[in-house]
Amino acid sequence: MKYLKIKLLAISSYLMIFALFTSCDEPTEFDILNSYQPGTIAQISDLEPSFFDVFTLESATVNFTLKMKGEDASSVEVFKQFKDGQRISLGSFSTFPAEVSITASEAVEGTGKTLDQLQVGDVFTITFDITQADGMVTTSSTILPVNVACGSDLTGVYTTSTSGASTDSGPTPAENPISDFPYEVTLTESKVNGVYTISDFSGGVYELWYDIYGIAGDSPGTIKDVCNTISYTNTKEPFGTAVTGGGAFDPETGIITLSGSNGFGDTWSIVLTPKE
Repeated sequence: MKYLKIKLLAISSYLMIFALFTSCDEPTEFDILNSYQPGTIAQISDLEPSFFDVFTLESATVNFTLKMKGEDASSVEVFKQFKDGQRISLGSFSTFPAEVSITASEAVEGTGKTLDQLQVGDVFTITFDITQADGMVTTSSTILPVNVACGSDLTGVYTTSTSGASTDSGPTPAENPISDFPYEVTLTESKVNGVYTISDFSGGVYELWYDIYGIAGDSPGTIKDVCNTISYTNTKEPFGTAVTGGGAFDPETGIITLSGSNGFGDTWSIVLTPKE
């Protein structure tokens, strides 16, 4: 596997250089929410939170500031829609900026569902009808999807203990297999609830095993938390293969257990303990 990894590392470096000169900027979250439309459009800011927490639906609320951009609007009517159901009015605003709060109870009313029947993954779509000063009514292109999801707060620094085995012949017997290798990682939440950057997806063993091939420092990745179930997502290791696997979060202790593997058959298991 040594020569394969060296070759893949070289290819990966070439692709990174190519991407640097050919990539385009991805739209941000608010580019999607506040997409372009001639005339007056609704603009959303200060969205917090962006979802209804399935664990606290009776008190769950989505809050945001509603502004207008473009020609003067006399009023804006806010609508909800559950899945493919009908649009239902949530009320109107005539002074801007307007502070809008929508509870899960308000969102589900009239949809044929109850709070108890909502499940993770259900989506309410919030849209806006604008009445112009001349009386014309248009539907803004701005769309706010509100998911039913599990709240997640894993951001922080963790001490880690990692055990694993490489299929490569390069690491020394003292390095491979490895047990209880100590390290430290940081989880940083993205704009999407429950999605985090992990500063080193392997708990440090990639550098331990593959420094002989030029791997140095952290190997970052991405993990996802869905109702305390953890999984790797959109992560590739330095030689180009996908990282897969997952684990669990214990809300009582704050400890995360995470097991992973790569396309070469290397495996590892990490215990992440919140750093005091």
